[in-house]
Amino acid sequence: MLYEILSVWGIFLSSIGWGAWLKYFLHLKNNSLAITSLLGFALLFVLSFLLSLVSPLDGKIEIVCIALSSIPYFLKQFHLYKLLTSNHVFKSCWFWLFTAFILLVGSYYPFNSDHFGYYIPTINWLNQYGTVCGLANINWALGQLSSFHFIQACFDSTLDIYIRLNVCISVIFLIYIFERKAFLLLLFIPFYFLYVQSATPDIIVFFLCLLITNELYKNSEKTNFQTLLILSTFAFIVKPVAFWIPLWVFIVGLSKHGRKILHYNYYLFPILLVVLYLIKNFIVSSTLLFPVTFTKIPTYWLTDSKILEISKQEAAYYTFDHYFSAEKAYNFSIYEKIYYWFSLRELQTVVNIFISVVTIVFGFFSIYKKKFIFLSLWSLILLKFIITFLFSGQYRFFLDGIYPMLFILISQIRFARLPTLILITSLYFLALLCISYPSILKKTLPQFKLSNYIHGFSKKALIRPENYVIKKYSKEKLGTLNFNVTQSYGYTFDIPAPAFTLYMLKTYCDLSIFPQLKDSSNIKKGIYMKKLTDVEKEKLLLILKKLEIKK
Repeated sequence: MLYEILSVWGIFLSSIGWGAWLKYFLHLKNNSLAITSLLGFALLFVLSFLLSLVSPLDGKIEIVCIALSSIPYFLKQFHLYKLLTSNHVFKSCWFWLFTAFILLVGSYYPFNSDHFGYYIPTINWLNQYGTVCGLANINWALGQLSSFHFIQACFDSTLDIYIRLNVCISVIFLIYIFERKAFLLLLFIPFYFLYVQSATPDIIVFFLCLLITNELYKNSEKTNFQTLLILSTFAFIVKPVAFWIPLWVFIVGLSKHGRKILHYNYYLFPILLVVLYLIKNFIVSSTLLFPVTFTKIPTYWLTDSKILEISKQEAAYYTFDHYFSAEKAYNFSIYEKIYYWFSLRELQTVVNIFISVVTIVFGFFSIYKKKFIFLSLWSLILLKFIITFLFSGQYRFFLDGIYPMLFILISQIRFARLPTLILITSLYFLALLCISYPSILKKTLPQFKLSNYIHGFSKKALIRPENYVIKKYSKEKLGTLNFNVTQSYGYTFDIPAPAFTLYMLKTYCDLSIFPQLKDSSNIKKGIYMKKLTDVEKEKLLLILKKLEIKK
C-alpha cells in the first residue's frame, strides 16, 4: 500500500504531463486534473504503439516516456504547477478516505483468471518484443490485445512494477468525482474492488463511460465537444464493446451545436486513435475486429479459421457460465440463447435480469421525459445490447451501458451531500470487509464461485502489493519456434514469451497445427500457423507426454 502511494502519484503526474502536451497541440481548454490525465493516457497509447513497432516497451523506453512527460512541468506556458496547487480536491478529507480504500484493496492479490490468462502475458510480449505480427497465432486470447496494455507496458518496469495501473485509474476517477462534486458516482467504484488489482481494461472503460455521461448530462458547458470525443474514442479503442459512447457524444453534440462540430479539426486525433487501433489488430491477427471473422484480411499470418471458430465457441461457453459445452452453446438458436440467459438459476442470471430491468425502466423514463439526450442514449445502448448478444451474452459486456443509465436514474432523486457520503462510506466498508475476509462472501453469496479464489487481507499488503511468483516452466522447440511451457499450473503470466500452457499445446496437437516464426532469427518478422507434418506431430506428442510426467 505504501508503495502504491508513490506509484500512483508518479503515474498520475506523468499522465498529466502527457495530457498537457495533447491539450497544447490541439488547443484544448480544460482545467480538470482528471480529464487532463485521461487525455494523457490517450496520447501515451499513440506514442507507445508506434514505439512498439520498432522496439520492445522495456525500461529504456519507459524512462524516455517519463522524461518527455515531465517537460511541461518546467515550461510556464503549460501552467501545470498552478493546476495542481489550486485544485480543491486534495484539501478534502473525504477524498483521502476513499483514496485509502482504493489503495488498500488495490494491494491485495489479483484473483481474476483473465489477469493471469492473457492480460499479463500480453504485457510480457510488449515488454520483450513490442508489437509482433501474427501474435494471435501463439494464443488466440492474445489477439484481443487491448490498447490499454500498451499504456501498462509503459510503466511496469519503472513506476508500476506490480502492474496496478487500475489503482491509479480509480484514484483519477475519484479526483474527477470530487472536482465535479458528482458524489453519486462514488457508488460505482466498489463494484470494482475485486478487479482493481488486475490489469483488466474494463475499469477505465466503465469509468470513462460514467464520466462522459456526467459531462453530457450535468456539465455540458464545462467540457468541450472535442475533449469528450477524444475520451469516448479512447474508450472504444480500449474495449470495442463501448462503440456506442463516441456515437452518443457525436449525436448529442450535433443536436446541441449543429454544424459547428463538423469542423475537421475536431476529428483528426480521434481518427488517428481508430486508425492505429485497426492497424494494431491487423498486425496482431490480420483481423480488424478480432475475433469477428468477417473483418479478416487474407495474409500469411491470418489466424487459422479453426482457432477463430474455437474463440467464438468459447464466447458462447462463458455466456452460460459453463453449463453447456462450447459447441452446444454456440449452436443455440436465438430463442434458446434468450431462454437460458434468463433461466440458469445462478447469480449470473440475477445480474442478467437486473440488466434487463434497468434497460426497460430507463426506456420508459426516456419516453416520459421526452429528452433527446436520454432517448438517444437508450437507443444506442439497446442497439449495443442486441449486437453484443449476437456475439456473446456475458454480462460484463453490457455493464458499460448499464452504469450510465443507472446513474441517470439514481440522479433523479435528490440527496443531501453529508448523508450521501456517510452512506456511501458504509458501503465501502462493507465491500472492503467482504473482500478482506472472503469467508463472509462465501457465506452470503455461495453462488459466487469466484470467492474461492480471493486471497483476502494480508499484513504484507500494507507495505507493497501482493503478487504470485511461480516460474516453473520447461524450454522446448518445435520447428522454428523456441517456446516455454508451464509445468504445474494453467497460466503463463510469470514465464518468458513465447509461452504455452499444456491446454494450448494439446489444442494445437488436436488441430494438427502449430505456430512458427517467419524468420527464426527475428521474431518481429512475424508468426504464422503451419500444418504439422507427421514427424512434427509425433514430436509434439512426445513433448506433451514428457510434460505430463513432470506435472
